[in-house]
Amino acid sequence: MDGTVRPIEHIWEGEIESGILQVVEAAFGISRDDAVVAAARAFGYDRVGSKIRETIRQVVDRMVAKGEIADTPAGLTTARQPQD
Repeated sequence: MDGTVRPIEHIWEGEIESGILQVVEAAFGISRDDAVVAAARAFGYDRVGSKIRETIRQVVDRMVAKGEIADTPAGLTTARQPQD
């Protein structure tokens, strides 16, 4: 790798989802803003501009809406599966 960072629009949404999930799993109860910044850092961004922030925030919103992660009073957490 040559040290360049891909533009956010060149990162597949599924890859962003995976990054967010890893951040949420590692930092149980993380705020949305902190999760966005941590995911951006994981993709190599030193600065989180409005385009990067909005793109990752939209993915977080979709993941919450689909039940892949949960937005709790303690912050974002992994969605728990019901026990049988």
